[in-house]
Amino acid sequence: NAFEIIRKVDPQQFAELNELTKKVAFFRADRFVNFTSMDIQGIIFISTYDSAKELTFMDTLIHECSHLSLNLILFRINDFFTIDPFELRFKSPFRTILRGLYQSLHATFVLAKLVRFYNNCYKAKVFKGIQEYELIGLFLLDIKLLGESLTYIGDQSLYTEQGWALFKEIEA
Repeated sequence: NAFEIIRKVDPQQFAELNELTKKVAFFRADRFVNFTSMDIQGIIFISTYDSAKELTFMDTLIHECSHLSLNLILFRINDFFTIDPFELRFKSPFRTILRGLYQSLHATFVLAKLVRFYNNCYKAKVFKGIQEYELIGLFLLDIKLLGESLTYIGDQSLYTEQGWALFKEIEA
């Protein structure tokens, strides 16, 4: 049902998920931890710790697929940044420690994708009851975090022309 909802409310995201995700690997963990790896492009690793909730599962799929997508976009990393993108100097919406521009851009990209998906779900009235409230909560939180993240990394001098075009696409 999760894949059907994504297909219905966000066909662009569904196509990206199908194109970029070759495998979803589930594993046991005693906490919520999901990830992708630049070394194994195309695999999403999902812990079974709270993934039973449909909305959490969809969020995880879109979140991790967004990393797969941006890994490919930024493959020629020097084409996008005028600074060392791994220098730890930027705030991040998910962390209390400083992160590199590369990691902060990833977080911002993920948030933009999730905000679009949540907006589409809300407009389509996909969820009812408690699930609708969970959706609204995630939607509002991610809108706030996206706004913060865009201000942290929104200095045009950090990017090449190609990098700034990517930032503006994310910002839109």
